[in-house]
Amino acid sequence: FDSGAIIEDIVKRPYITVGFTAFICLLLLALTSTKGSIRRLGKRWVTLHRLVYVAGALGVLHFYWKRSAKHNLFDPLVFAAILASLFALRVPMWLEKSRQRRAAPTLPKAAQPRTRTARVPRTEI
Repeated sequence: FDSGAIIEDIVKRPYITVGFTAFICLLLLALTSTKGSIRRLGKRWVTLHRLVYVAGALGVLHFYWKRSAKHNLFDPLVFAAILASLFALRVPMWLEKSRQRRAAPTLPKAAQPRTRTARVPRTEI
């Protein structure tokens, strides 16, 4: 638990730097996965949790760099192929959302209809 040696290793070896960055991303995601965090962050929660893509790519890169020193690239390439196929499965969803955003007419804020929900008084039984 020598913090100086840990920081020196993180800076000295690029695969440790990348792995540590992926770890920090995953730690942020874990800390903000509670119901309270989701409620407090609102729409920003979704944006923050897109870090999972970055963490996945950094994890594969970390594993590749670590194994390339040992000339054993089979496992990192398998994980890269799995990650690439998972990303490829998301592409149709991203394209559909992009198409919907472009097709949806946007009204100026003043022209948007106001909706209010009726409050129903609670009654004691």
